[in-house]
Amino acid sequence: MTSLDNRQYFPCFDELPLMDEYMDPQYYQDIGGGTMLPLKHWCYIAEIMDDSLSHMPDFFHRVEVRDLTGHCNSVLFSPEQGLDYASLRRGATLFVRYAAKAYFSDLMTQVIKVDDCSYVKVIPRGLDDLLLLSHWYFAGRAACSACRAPLGGGPAAQCSACEAAQYCSGQCMVRHAGEHEQHCGLCRQLMDVINVDMDRFIQPVPFR
Repeated sequence: MTSLDNRQYFPCFDELPLMDEYMDPQYYQDIGGGTMLPLKHWCYIAEIMDDSLSHMPDFFHRVEVRDLTGHCNSVLFSPEQGLDYASLRRGATLFVRYAAKAYFSDLMTQVIKVDDCSYVKVIPRGLDDLLLLSHWYFAGRAACSACRAPLGGGPAAQCSACEAAQYCSGQCMVRHAGEHEQHCGLCRQLMDVINVDMDRFIQPVPFR
């Protein structure tokens, strides 16, 4: 598994493909007959900074976000897509699988337009906190989640709820239980984002 700051799979806004007649070869492949398919899975992540237009369909349920590099841009959602727009709150982190840039109606401003909200996930926690958790539990899966000892022979125990926390011994699991209890729910949500074979695209993987 990887962490959220792996830009190969979690690109920032400037690195996203642009939806136009030419499909970016870093993201898409031509399988013949003019049909383009993704080469891999990727997911855009950003923290919501302004939600003042999120409940207004006339403004495309628009939110302003900040990505991993600090770049700020707009994300627009098509109405009636089954998304809980109440979740689009300032301070939450937004995940959009297969995101691409598009031009706004002024034909100058680049935004992200979401037509299928099944590829959208919102976690009610700030991006910086989720980055730290992804480093500790996912990028560091070769080490015990408590003492950080190497798990060369595989984990001796793991959290059955999130399957992200792994331990070198049952004692470490018990000792870490109080701290992990604060993280377990977020780890379960992050597992939905990270637990995908990013390099092997067979079909799109929605969040729901």
